[in-house]
Amino acid sequence: MKNAKIYGIIKLSHKLYNNNLYFPIEDSAITYNVYRRLPGESWANRKPIITCISTQYTDKNLKSGQLYYYRITAVNECAEGEQSESLNVYTANVITYNVDGNINIISRQYKQNNIPLIIKNEIPTKNGYEFSGWNTMPDMSGTVYLPGSSYTAEKS
Repeated sequence: MKNAKIYGIIKLSHKLYNNNLYFPIEDSAITYNVYRRLPGESWANRKPIITCISTQYTDKNLKSGQLYYYRITAVNECAEGEQSESLNVYTANVITYNVDGNINIISRQYKQNNIPLIIKNEIPTKNGYEFSGWNTMPDMSGTVYLPGSSYTAEKS
């Protein structure tokens, strides 16, 4: 009996892998201001995106595949301190591999916009089946990618 062919599903989702900011405690600080800008924008006259009392901030308003710059200031009862050095954060698209509904068999990859990603060479196995590649659609109507091939799509 010839082995049946199976396809796994490769999915590009817009999740972020780096949206938590951590910054050091400033002894005299009461609060912290978090500033954010995009490439080409100026820091001049920029308002904080948030004032927080913690030294951690989760930015939930980011787009995948985008470069962001952050600066932090400490604020005490007298004044706001100087802005920190810029922290550069690049968000990425997440590639997940789905084999029969299980996305934990092959670890995910992160794809930056405009940069091809090489599909992992790992091949899932199942008795009686031959793996035929990764497909971008669950109904197998999408694009097929073989292990080791170049993935260039920016979204699926």
